[in-house]
Amino acid sequence: MVTYPLPQEFKIKSRKEPSPF
Repeated sequence: MVTYPLPQEFKIKSRKEPSPF
């Protein structure tokens, strides 16, 4: 499912792979 990443999750995602956001 596609949902907006939360502040905490966004940090973890950013660390895993750079986001275009």
